[in-house]
Amino acid sequence: MFTQRPIKQAKTIDNVYGSAFYHLEAKARTIGELRKKLEAKTDNQEWNDPVLNDLIDRGYLKSDKKFAVHFAEMAFKPEQGRQYILTKLKEKGVESLWWFIGCYAT
Repeated sequence: MFTQRPIKQAKTIDNVYGSAFYHLEAKARTIGELRKKLEAKTDNQEWNDPVLNDLIDRGYLKSDKKFAVHFAEMAFKPEQGRQYILTKLKEKGVESLWWFIGCYAT
């Protein structure tokens, strides 16, 4: 059985950037998903919002709306249903889905 290693805490904001890039390199993430990863990485929560905002401004992190649209487009390729997509987006921390429901109404 595997044991999870303790998370090495970030000592500088550069370490938080490094962690963010590491997680984004692995796969696309929502703002909420990345926020949770960064919150676990540092005790200095004041670093997280500036890092997230900078990553959004620089195009490394998509807004939840852009992420959801991309996710839905990819999910429809293997013929996933609307409810599956809505459930997955909620699990990924996409807060507001009212616009999505209107875009993909049957």
